[in-house]
Amino acid sequence: MAGATTAGMRWAGPRSLGGRFTGEAGVAANADGRLYVFHRGEGDTLRGSWQNRDLSWTRDRELVPDARVVGSPAAVRGRDGRIHVCWRDDESRLMRVRQHEVNGAFGPPAPLTTGLSGDPVLALNANGRVSVFYAGIEGSLWEARQSGLDSYDWNTPVSLGGWARGRPAAARAGDGRVSVVHIGRDDEAWTNTQKGPDAAEWEGFSRVTGGVRDGLHVLPDCNGHLDVHYRAEGGESRWFGQVTGYGGFSTTTYGLNTHLAGSPRSALACDGRQHVFARGPGGLLLTAAQQRPGSLEYGEFTELASGAHGDPVPALGRDGRLFVFYGGEDGTLLYVQQEFARNGRGGATGGRFPEG
Repeated sequence: MAGATTAGMRWAGPRSLGGRFTGEAGVAANADGRLYVFHRGEGDTLRGSWQNRDLSWTRDRELVPDARVVGSPAAVRGRDGRIHVCWRDDESRLMRVRQHEVNGAFGPPAPLTTGLSGDPVLALNANGRVSVFYAGIEGSLWEARQSGLDSYDWNTPVSLGGWARGRPAAARAGDGRVSVVHIGRDDEAWTNTQKGPDAAEWEGFSRVTGGVRDGLHVLPDCNGHLDVHYRAEGGESRWFGQVTGYGGFSTTTYGLNTHLAGSPRSALACDGRQHVFARGPGGLLLTAAQQRPGSLEYGEFTELASGAHGDPVPALGRDGRLFVFYGGEDGTLLYVQQEFARNGRGGATGGRFPEG
């Protein structure tokens, strides 16, 4: 069955970028919109591929000499147009690297801090400064932030408190405030939101729901409200979101009952609908799409490809097409992409959570 897609597009078959792939990819767009994919490769090196001017892809290659990666890297483009990449190394240090210049090569890696127990995640503040969030070895959630827009310097990391396991998730909502979500001690999802755009003060942790297995991923919908997708303890894909007016997160959760073998990830397509991607039983790459922009209703998961060994990471290209990157059974970095074609339109109903 063909996977759900954007009207006017269809999904092409898998293609390989080569290399030896481990973990999840980190994806960011150059200032000119061309996608750049980062991953942990053979020998625990930081490797990647990027789109050329004609939107073809380079083959997988080592990006930063002497960089040793544990887990999966995170990437984001700053307001200055340069891509930043962070990862955890084999000494539990938070490492960082950024492009020398817009659309250019990367400089040498440098440590930011130590004491990480899990992979970091990156988010942009309203003023464009990059924040990195991670779980510390003592269990609390930490944030470090750039000291300036065009700066390689970062402020001293600050503990936000709480107790976190695994990789948190973070994004900026339409009101300009960043929210961070993490899994707590009892497999619960907890959220924390800035008191105002760019604020160093936080509202404090709020429990949303229990039964969270792994895979938190947060993304703004077409109206700027944040939706959080995760894999529940029974293996099904579930999600919850912010209420109207950004006044916290609803404790109502919604689910797609397909049993998953990995963590779901979401992306906002050019038609304003969120698409969820996940690895299903038997290595199937699956996708499900909102019935309409901002809807609470999703279609059923449908198959995109077979032979998926790693969890997928989607991204929107500069021409409006979705790309999905994942590890294949042979260890190579694979992707599927949307292509322009005639396609029917799906419809549906639904709406946002009520206030409060």
